[in-house]
Amino acid sequence: MNHDHILIATDLLDDEALFTGGVATARKLGARSLTLIHVFDPAAGLAPIDFGMPTPMADIVDQYEEGVVAALEHHRDRYCKDSGLDVQVLAVRHPSAGWATVDWAETNEVDLIIVGSHGRTGIKRAFLGSVAERIVRHAGRPVLVIPNTSEAASDD
Repeated sequence: MNHDHILIATDLLDDEALFTGGVATARKLGARSLTLIHVFDPAAGLAPIDFGMPTPMADIVDQYEEGVVAALEHHRDRYCKDSGLDVQVLAVRHPSAGWATVDWAETNEVDLIIVGSHGRTGIKRAFLGSVAERIVRHAGRPVLVIPNTSEAASDD
């Protein structure tokens, strides 16, 4: 099986295991390119109408996206610097991180999706849903789920 292009989907939480494991997997599989993707909902937490605010909502969303790209670039520089991989960072505006990740992977012929999981259970999972689960269930390609091993993730 060919693994030239690997996608790491991140929620931008400090998850060293996702990035170190993802980059190590890409190198071990002989990948040439790696994409770091973060999907965000442009409407989450934003009022639907401008109401004459000094900064229009579109500008706020653009600024947020710039912050996402900067965070992805930080992760790229920190974890991928000496990997030998061609690394792309990508911020995607979409209300569903799972669906957008699957769609992007399909459209861009990704060979493997790597995603982190926080391991939430019970009520928190019922309310928050599971992006990793949605990706695993709907991706038409292999998915590797790397559990978040940080203390913040186990603070359920």
